[in-house]
Amino acid sequence: MRGNITIDPLACATAVANPQIREVRSLKSGQILEARRFIESVRYDRLVQVRSQIKQAMDAGSPRVACAICGTAVYIVSSPDKAFFFRIGSRTVPARPRPATA
Repeated sequence: MRGNITIDPLACATAVANPQIREVRSLKSGQILEARRFIESVRYDRLVQVRSQIKQAMDAGSPRVACAICGTAVYIVSSPDKAFFFRIGSRTVPARPRPATA
């Protein structure tokens, strides 16, 4: 069993290497954002704040970010090693297979 990992709050956040949700859409601006680029452009401490804000807004019925493919609200979660990724907020959306990589 691994222990808790401590991340420097001033370091850039890290995204998982091969996220299932590759692009998200800002529901405020309509802009499509590459998920990894969005996550890794923010300091770790700031992304933790943004993650909470996105989840709270989604839980309140006013999502801020959606999957660029299906339009379902998404939120940010982290893996045990503190790498971040977007997750679909509804269990009613069927899982999509990942595209094959070369």
